[in-house]
Amino acid sequence: MQQLKMRMIINDYSEPKLPEGFSLRVADDDSMSDRQTWLDICKNGLVSENASIETYESTLIKHVGYKKGDTFFVVEDSTNKAVATITLICIKPGEGYVHMVAALPETRGIGIGNYLSAFAVYRLGCIGGTNAWLTTD
Repeated sequence: MQQLKMRMIINDYSEPKLPEGFSLRVADDDSMSDRQTWLDICKNGLVSENASIETYESTLIKHVGYKKGDTFFVVEDSTNKAVATITLICIKPGEGYVHMVAALPETRGIGIGNYLSAFAVYRLGCIGGTNAWLTTD
């Protein structure tokens, strides 16, 4: 299957606001718990149901350009449960790549996806990105 590739030129960006009751945190690549949390979220359409902890390493940590701090979780404040994730990778100076975006089904439709899209542009712009790339299957 051919991939759809989208490019956004970053020339204006501002810090987005999460829906009330949610916060953002960086995933801890060394934490088996965070790796499992990422898998649990991504099993909703991005990775197979039988994906294992090794999938985190092969999909993220071993991805060209990936570094610690590139994966984020949206967390529901009342439960401290991660409900969505995004990974942003700087592939070369000025070029950023939105690698993985997913949300749990029960949190869809409340603005978290819009936030993650705006956060990607904001974050990549903050680190000097002028182009943001997204590819999909």
